[in-house]
Amino acid sequence: MVYVQGDVYLSTRMDTKPLSPTKRTAIMIGIVLVIMMLFLSGLFVPKNISLSKRLLVHEAIMWGTATFAILYAFIAERLPLFNDEKKHDANFYLSWILGLFVAGIGANFLANLICGIFRIPFDAKAQHEVMILVTSNNWIMLLCAVTAGVTEEIIFRGYLLEKFHQLFNDDKLAIGLSAALFAFGHSGYHSLRTMVYTFIFGCLLGLHYRHYKSITVLILAHAFFDLVIFLYYKNTF
Repeated sequence: MVYVQGDVYLSTRMDTKPLSPTKRTAIMIGIVLVIMMLFLSGLFVPKNISLSKRLLVHEAIMWGTATFAILYAFIAERLPLFNDEKKHDANFYLSWILGLFVAGIGANFLANLICGIFRIPFDAKAQHEVMILVTSNNWIMLLCAVTAGVTEEIIFRGYLLEKFHQLFNDDKLAIGLSAALFAFGHSGYHSLRTMVYTFIFGCLLGLHYRHYKSITVLILAHAFFDLVIFLYYKNTF
């Protein structure tokens, strides 16, 4: 519901306030630049370098993109990220770290079910090669888990989801678009099943963020989830 007072629109929800044309343009440019940094910068990585070097380049791209998103929002858009971050007690963080871990397992089960129904093949070769490399060293394993938790949540939920919401003022559309980009960001595994899974998990993370407004718990839960998966993989294969 929107009330009009003079030339100012007052909404029952602060985030439904109309954007000025200048701010809207700045947000659209920011979205394009972040997507380009994520998906086009990898095209300039030499194909003849080792997998370990490509992994390090990927990590650098993720940190660079997350840093850019934060700075761009603050300087160009003048809408600092996380300015509406809500604080919660310790029980909230602990319970949701475990809750989102269970949600991740559930998303994996649902992805397997969907792919089984539609007979979508699962090619795990590329993913297996990356996992073997990551789990070969404890420090690399920790770096990858922290990088995924921090950068992916800042980029896909903290920035892209919020900017889509500011543009369209539609939770479902914003969550769906950010989750689709999150899934496409995992296309390097060359597995459609992995993309289905990350889309479902991305939607769950997006729903959580829009409801609780806590990027912190998503970062912690995402890093924890990946670290557990790495440890499981290391002790299984």
